[in-house]
Amino acid sequence: MPYAGLIYDLTPIYSAFVSYTQIFDPQNNRRRDGSYLEPVLGTGREAGIKGRHFDGALNTSLVVFETKQDHVADALPALRPSLPRSLVRLFSTYTLPDAWHRVTVGGGVNWQGPSKAQVDGPFGPQQLAQSSMTLVSAMARDFSNLYDAPGASWNVTFTYRFF
Repeated sequence: MPYAGLIYDLTPIYSAFVSYTQIFDPQNNRRRDGSYLEPVLGTGREAGIKGRHFDGALNTSLVVFETKQDHVADALPALRPSLPRSLVRLFSTYTLPDAWHRVTVGGGVNWQGPSKAQVDGPFGPQQLAQSSMTLVSAMARDFSNLYDAPGASWNVTFTYRFF
């Protein structure tokens, strides 16, 4: 599939980038009559800025993207999910200096907008809704062993009502 991307160094620390791709994805989903659905067709675009700080010990990025797709399989009326239309992700890592140079720590925040799903309930079709939610995460990793990088991660949500 066609893909194009450009990177422009704004400063020795920051680079701006853009990319474009076309999507062609054959699928094995079928219609009720057993025939196959057409391939998923679409486009993807993204633009952003990346930073490389402290000689590569800290990397940051801010990215905006849009994906448009046609012929995406949709569930039969028994289950019709609606994915969130907005999603924001922020994550960064930092490699510790000096004697701790093999240890990397990081953290981030994910936010997503509301979503809904039409499902078959015990008394017929019903709609379930999920409000916006925020997820905070943290991680730590130790590269002292070349063959294994033990690590740990934690996720905490600040939205208590899911459905």
